[in-house]
Amino acid sequence: MPKVLYPQVIKEDHHELEKLEKYHRYTHLFQRVSMLRLLKSGACHNLGEAADALGYSWRQCQRWFASYRQGGLEELLKSRVDERGRQELVTPEAFEELKEAMKKGEIATIGQAHRFLSEKRHRVLSPRRRGAASQAAQGEAQDGQASA
Repeated sequence: MPKVLYPQVIKEDHHELEKLEKYHRYTHLFQRVSMLRLLKSGACHNLGEAADALGYSWRQCQRWFASYRQGGLEELLKSRVDERGRQELVTPEAFEELKEAMKKGEIATIGQAHRFLSEKRHRVLSPRRRGAASQAAQGEAQDGQASA
């Protein structure tokens, strides 16, 4: 793997990076700018040292640097916070069908709910998301019992 000469690859000067660092001080983008400043100044000679200094993994710093190389500061500082978030477990239509089946007493367990959704070809949960679905299903079941 060829050695990257970070001070040459990073186009912005040290002072510009310091200004950006101050501007982003209380945001989630601060560490990204800090990584560039550390590499540009020579305080850190590679991504591993920068990762250690910032308390992030080498892989995360590698991702940040790859996005910088791809599109400069604009790409590095692109906030993707709005792109994250909870993904719906099932479509609203599937959830309505599931609620109706629960009210009829056809479904009592999360396993039955999972099979029901699979048989109806609705989007099915990944195994690590089943706990959230179980809680939602239990809440709906309790709502159904309370109104019955």
